[in-house]
Amino acid sequence: MYRSARFLLVPVGLIGTLLLGLVPAVAEKPMSTPAQLAAGATHIVWGDVVRVFTRVQRYGTWEDTDLVAEVKVAAVEKGDGIRLDRPLYARYWTKAWKGAGYPPSGTSGHSELPKEGAAVRLYLARNANDGFGTEQHDGGYNVLGKNGIQLLTPAEVRKAEAEGAPKTVLAFPESWFGVWDGTLTITKPGRDIEQTRMLIVIRPTDDPKRWEFRLRYGREQPQRKYELVVRDAATGRYAIDEKNGIVLPATYLDGELFSYFSLGDNLLLARYRLVGDFLHFDLTQTGLTPDVKTGGEGTPEVGGHYAQVVQRAVLGR
Repeated sequence: MYRSARFLLVPVGLIGTLLLGLVPAVAEKPMSTPAQLAAGATHIVWGDVVRVFTRVQRYGTWEDTDLVAEVKVAAVEKGDGIRLDRPLYARYWTKAWKGAGYPPSGTSGHSELPKEGAAVRLYLARNANDGFGTEQHDGGYNVLGKNGIQLLTPAEVRKAEAEGAPKTVLAFPESWFGVWDGTLTITKPGRDIEQTRMLIVIRPTDDPKRWEFRLRYGREQPQRKYELVVRDAATGRYAIDEKNGIVLPATYLDGELFSYFSLGDNLLLARYRLVGDFLHFDLTQTGLTPDVKTGGEGTPEVGGHYAQVVQRAVLGR
């Protein structure tokens, strides 16, 4: 039950749904850099806070405050699907220690709590990790990280409204961040084509030299919690750490990530590339031993390999 009549301006069911997605984490969350916020956000918007809805709850010696800001969006810097003629609701939270003595270690939630009328730039996570370990799939917008709310001047918002917000330009791997989902097609010579779901999750970790690089095939299989590791960004040298002792070399070259490796008697050639708003994946499997050899007698001997399996997917986020 809300304690102010102003909450009647929005249907109770809507606010209840919006507030349900907020679950405080247990470890303090460090401030994110601008680059980390821009890379991790699914959406970035500029606008004005029209009103703020609040729910306060007591959990033992902690007082948690869940908030939802209704925002009139003036400009969209990143992300699709946000309309300027409709309000946007952004969820965030804070908590305060009400016990005796010093509080135990733990995050206090978001650092900025804008009031009604504030001009803001919001870094948002929709159907993605919000930086506190909460990954919602209800279509709502959670403020990203501890400092995903940036207070602006009204003049800055009006300028963005008139001229458009500056577009976020990201490098690799930041430009690849997201939850990528689609259909994987598996083709083998002389066999029926198979299809299954494929999921790739690429997002930052607390280590600036490591990124989550999770894979999942099919709907029932668990995610493979790999990490992409930078070795030498200047020469495009990376690695895919499978977190089980297997570390595969990878090369970022000409806008594509290549990973070539052998498994038993097979050689696998994997390639990832970002094309517009889609992540393309393909993998070719062949044998390590040549299937045919030609040449010789004055010309170099060349070994040839037949493709055994081809996998392809076009994934959207």
